[in-house]
Amino acid sequence: MADGTSPEQGGRRAEPGPAVDTALEAELEAALLAARTELSRIRGNLALVADFLTRPEH
Repeated sequence: MADGTSPEQGGRRAEPGPAVDTALEAELEAALLAARTELSRIRGNLALVADFLTRPEH
């Protein structure tokens, strides 16, 4: 565009983003890791239950 911006920017210059709060970012990353770990544990338990429920009866 004539003002030196691209159409993807909507014709406006990109504003700088807000300063990153590194302590908050670290806390969020730790919470995400904990949630992923818990989700993996739950998936493992569900797989055990599914195996138990679908086993052939002898």
